[in-house]
Amino acid sequence: MASPADWTPPPDRLVRAARLALEPWRAWTSPVFHGLHHVPSGGPALLVGNHTVYGLLDAPLIFFEIHRRRGVWPRSLADHAHWLVPGWRTVMDVGGAVDGTPDNARALLRDGRQVVVFPGGAREATRAREDRYRLQWDGRLGFARLAAETGCPIVPFGSVGVEEMFTPVLDSGSALLAPARALGRAVLGERGDRDVVLMPVSRGIGPTPVPRRNASTSASDRPSTPPRGRAWTPTTRRSPNSAT
Repeated sequence: MASPADWTPPPDRLVRAARLALEPWRAWTSPVFHGLHHVPSGGPALLVGNHTVYGLLDAPLIFFEIHRRRGVWPRSLADHAHWLVPGWRTVMDVGGAVDGTPDNARALLRDGRQVVVFPGGAREATRAREDRYRLQWDGRLGFARLAAETGCPIVPFGSVGVEEMFTPVLDSGSALLAPARALGRAVLGERGDRDVVLMPVSRGIGPTPVPRRNASTSASDRPSTPPRGRAWTPTTRRSPNSAT
């Protein structure tokens, strides 16, 4: 698992390879980005937004676009379950994601990083069809308390478009998926008991899981900074790519 401080951005060759690998998906979804100039090009900030269904279909495109336009690699707070998957945990580490704990978030902000937070987490990524585009933050406002504590700005953003690529067949709470949910609880323990971590079953083009072609749109708004709760000293990096 990547350390909040001991992380170096991926080398250029790996970035180019990742961009090339994402190009078919970019061509298929024709992503549109608005307001990325609101993302600070230096200094700590919390980028707070929603998960679309499945959670990972638009996020990589957003991260790479922020890097292309603003020259920074945002660090993401992620669910601990990501590091239980062999292979995928390496991708998370290379990308600079960290376990989504308050202490890790504070460490990143103290290091002058832009930190991505999805308060809805797995609940939004596994949402039922009737909850499409409904925020499921359920009082998860730790990011607001953290911003007040540290004095860093909150940059809100929203993403739409992925839900239109799929038609739900079985919601994650379906009785037909009960065996899979039981397996998830057995593997994840308390984490599996607390949240629904099973993805819904959907179809895209015809009866296949191939997503329908649809543009995805992400938009950021002006930063806001809540009143600061207590003194601290963040590190503002002049060169956000020189992580040490």
